[in-house]
Amino acid sequence: MRSTAQTCELCSMVLGTVERARYRPSGLIEFRQTGTGIGVQNGPDLISFYEKPGSGDPNCSQYGLPILPKAGSKQEFALIKTWLRECDSHATCQTQASKNEGVNAPTRLLEVGHNIRLVDASSIRSRPYVALSHCWGPLKPEEKFCTYQENIEVFRRTIPFDDLPKTFQDAVTVTRGIGISYLWIDSLCIIQNDKEEWKKESAKMQYVFSGAHCTLSVNSARSSLEGFLTPRVPRTCVPLPISDSRRLYVCPSIDDFHRDVDQSNLHTRGWVLQERALSRRFIHYTSTQVYWECGAGVQCESLAKFQNSRVAFLGDPKFPTLALQYYRDGRQILLQYLYETYSQLAFTNPTDRSVAILGLESRLSSALQTRVMFGTFSKYFPRFLLWESAEPDGMRSIAFDRTDQRVPTWSWLSKLGAIRYMKLEFNNVDWATQNFQSPFSSDENIRKATPASSTMGAPFRAYAQNIKLTQQEANSYISFDLGSTLSLDNLKCVIVGRDKSDAKAYAIIIRKEEHGLHEETFERIGSASFRPAQVYDGGVWVLVC
Repeated sequence: MRSTAQTCELCSMVLGTVERARYRPSGLIEFRQTGTGIGVQNGPDLISFYEKPGSGDPNCSQYGLPILPKAGSKQEFALIKTWLRECDSHATCQTQASKNEGVNAPTRLLEVGHNIRLVDASSIRSRPYVALSHCWGPLKPEEKFCTYQENIEVFRRTIPFDDLPKTFQDAVTVTRGIGISYLWIDSLCIIQNDKEEWKKESAKMQYVFSGAHCTLSVNSARSSLEGFLTPRVPRTCVPLPISDSRRLYVCPSIDDFHRDVDQSNLHTRGWVLQERALSRRFIHYTSTQVYWECGAGVQCESLAKFQNSRVAFLGDPKFPTLALQYYRDGRQILLQYLYETYSQLAFTNPTDRSVAILGLESRLSSALQTRVMFGTFSKYFPRFLLWESAEPDGMRSIAFDRTDQRVPTWSWLSKLGAIRYMKLEFNNVDWATQNFQSPFSSDENIRKATPASSTMGAPFRAYAQNIKLTQQEANSYISFDLGSTLSLDNLKCVIVGRDKSDAKAYAIIIRKEEHGLHEETFERIGSASFRPAQVYDGGVWVLVC
């Protein structure tokens, strides 16, 4: 192919695409058909075939745009407005939020008319707005463009366009371009040095995104300084005449939603899972093209269309309706998947970890008709105690600086790092509910028994037993949350369930709270599975905080 690429434009394109994909075949290259294109067997997609819209009935190609419009152009905005109109007609995309758009508006919005300024949303009831999903980036304090108590009155009068960082400028341009007058940006619409306001506004995030006209997702910018309406790499296009009146266009394949969106830097952010699931519809700006996502699927700026189960799952405007239908017989598996996925995401402020999922949990709690607290659901509380670190070196404790922010140690939200749940056969476990009392219980005795000196909230009473293991056995049976192996001298276990077939016990491992002054206050330090004979008979009732 290298030799023919010297004289054949099509061969040159295919070779260039293979090299850019860093595909290194060891022998003969085998090709496969990819809908209306060609890819390498067990390798990347290479090229796509297009016919311009209205040029005929393509038998081997799709209608599409071989040459994409300029980012931020009138042509691009016209396409986005077409997507919005089509989505408005989709029965699957009609939600209560869409019917009452703007009713549950955020406290403030950015008015993006000729004079950009902050306005109180209460004064503009039921006006559509765009919500921005973006990366703040590792910026220095002086590089962050935020609303503070000291400048909010100035921002209420005017915010010069040229003062905005490039990503915010581009967001204003897109919002204006699609005919919307208001924009929500977290760093501008929430007073960043007012902790009480931040706490109140963070609890409303599900309404901010579900109530938006659409969400503008910036996947290509790593910080607010970069912008996203940047020139794209020109796309090679080879015309192939197939008749006097028809022409095919062969182009490098660029339609890769998983690469451009799911694997983008933006989607490593902890807040984004909730934003993705709760938004009605998305405009995704990437380095290659714009993608549209709604309940009907994904459309590309190239005009390609496709569906995939994960996109349908998170793009459901009525989340979690589709997810619950898909997981009809395994709703605990759905919840485990969501929590395991979320636990892998990153936070600039670690204490946000327990906050950035509240809206998602609220929606799930309502759909499942069960209460939720700190990453556990009342209906499935025993199962969701049995998590373990998925990090090779263990997790890290989060240093909470405010008492009312503190998360109990029995919750994985009290730590940083990825988790996984013990592999159990759901129908083959007897839950030992006699060994613990759920924190969801309304029993006043639990709250009264909580020592004033305790630094953790939401305790639950549990029956703690001593462990009959050698240190070597402990290393095999116990998964320590923070990675470090601890001496067994001060450890106890709470048996949460037993396997019906072999009586294996599933337990959490606890020890006396390190800085607690009360003898009955314990903290979780790991999870384990072992034989009942490896636990001493008898025990004491304690509070796990």
